[in-house]
Amino acid sequence: MGDLNRDLLHKDLDHVTKELNLVTNLYQYKQLLDEPTRETRNTSSLIGHFFTNKKDTIILAGTSKIKINDHYIGHQVISIVKR
Repeated sequence: MGDLNRDLLHKDLDHVTKELNLVTNLYQYKQLLDEPTRETRNTSSLIGHFFTNKKDTIILAGTSKIKINDHYIGHQVISIVKR
């Protein structure tokens, strides 16, 4: 876990973000959010991340348009099954 602050929203990714995508793809992690987690008057970016390699356990993931500082709150609902 960590605060990566890499923008995954735009097509022109920088070198570090491309490396992040390579690593997450290698380990079959998927980003659950696909909308901006930070917006200003002139920009929007997806710098809040929820990665998982168990996408079938995710019931819901998204961004709440409630701002804390200059970021929106990300949320996810996970299905937990006892075995």
